[in-house]
Amino acid sequence: DYVNQDSYLQNVGHSSYEALTVNLQRPFHNGLNVLASYTFSKTMTDADAIQPFYSTLQSQGGTQNPYDLKAAKAVSNEDIPNNFVISYLYDLPIGHGRKFFAHTPRVVNAVISNWRISGIQRYMSGQPISFWGANGIPGLYNGIRPNRVVGQPVRRSGHFNPFEFVNTGTTGYDHSSGACTTGYWNCSFLTDPNPHPGPMVPWKFGDMPRNSNSIRSFPYYNEDIAISKTIPLPGGVKAVFRGGMFNAFNRHIFNKPDSGVQDTNFGQIGSTLNGPRNIQFLLRITY
Repeated sequence: DYVNQDSYLQNVGHSSYEALTVNLQRPFHNGLNVLASYTFSKTMTDADAIQPFYSTLQSQGGTQNPYDLKAAKAVSNEDIPNNFVISYLYDLPIGHGRKFFAHTPRVVNAVISNWRISGIQRYMSGQPISFWGANGIPGLYNGIRPNRVVGQPVRRSGHFNPFEFVNTGTTGYDHSSGACTTGYWNCSFLTDPNPHPGPMVPWKFGDMPRNSNSIRSFPYYNEDIAISKTIPLPGGVKAVFRGGMFNAFNRHIFNKPDSGVQDTNFGQIGSTLNGPRNIQFLLRITY
């Protein structure tokens, strides 16, 4: 049986990380400073938790067969194949001594000069999803995964609206349930490897991987953008006015759909990973 050492340092897992990283940096030139980075990577492991026994008890992403940990090796929960981040600062070339409107009156120049645009934008792949919830095998920890049906699409056809989800109190194995008729997943793409458990029926492990490389949560896109103006004042005093928008395009990045086949919320999306657009204003005076 599985030996629980009750330790956060169990030496029972193996992980590997491979990546290609490309960086582009352009120091300030004509008022523009850009730093961009792209990472293409893959993370493989057979133990996603620092305490693998806990992960097994939770079933999701856990080990089906504690006697064969190699069979649990798959992409990690943290696997993000594509990660692109760009940050920038740009002093607008407007006003006295700049490329545009260099000879405007002082009053006009005070309004249009010393503006800066800055931002950080991130674009990431979704993370892999684990499916679990098959009938447990006696004597093991019941982290049994379902079988995948070849040729069946993963997502349910037709329109999906998380606010229209109907929970009828039955599981994803019941194809007439609300989880199957209004949820995100196509319930026909999974079957229970032990549909009729009994003393004379051989028990089987499911063939779904611990995490599915081809089935992922939604990509993560986010843009934080700010614009600021420096205002010189008499006596060496300087004021900086700044307006910033977090999640500037007001994107809605949904959390992953429930992937426990025996959950009555199978296929439901219950939350988002980000908040709505947030606008802040700041005035700082330095003297």
